[in-house]
Amino acid sequence: MTPEEFWLLVLGIFALVVLGCIAVFRKKAKIEIKGPGSTGLTFDGTNESEVLPGAQVTIERARAKGSIEGTSFTGGGVRLTDLEADGDIRATSNDRPKD
Repeated sequence: MTPEEFWLLVLGIFALVVLGCIAVFRKKAKIEIKGPGSTGLTFDGTNESEVLPGAQVTIERARAKGSIEGTSFTGGGVRLTDLEADGDIRATSNDRPKD
């Protein structure tokens, strides 16, 4: 094996490692590759949680002749302030969407 073929093989292995790291750690991946003379590879990968924080539904200063309803299906909660309604005022928070 000639030196050119050796370094080509080393670069190919580095490329496969980089692609593998990117595929596995999609959220964060820090990869550092240093040149052929003193070859090296530094890798720092983390996967963040797929759980997204729930969004909060906020209704402020609402006036209605009928009913007012605030519903959140993300689990983040509902905040209602300064409401006037002739009908019902309903606030619902659930982390599962309706089917």
